[in-house]
Amino acid sequence: MKNRCSAWGKWNRLGENLQYGATRSGTDVIMMLWIDGGVPSRGHRDNIMDDSFTITGIFTGPNIKYGLETGLQYGDEFECNAACKAFKAKSRV
Repeated sequence: MKNRCSAWGKWNRLGENLQYGATRSGTDVIMMLWIDGGVPSRGHRDNIMDDSFTITGIFTGPNIKYGLETGLQYGDEFECNAACKAFKAKSRV
């Protein structure tokens, strides 16, 4: 994850939650990660509740093995690099 996110700029902190195989709504995926049933560390909940993460990105898409996957990426202070700035400029067209 760090390599993927760092390709676009500099982050102070990063976190990620992944959920595979859900066929429910986005709300259900968030609730499953929030409840974190059967996960002794409660790491998903910790990420969701961590108020030092000020930026969140969410994606749901196809996964060859599980059908669907949902990823939630968290970050804080972000400094956009040249690739990020070029993409943003191109996207405004």
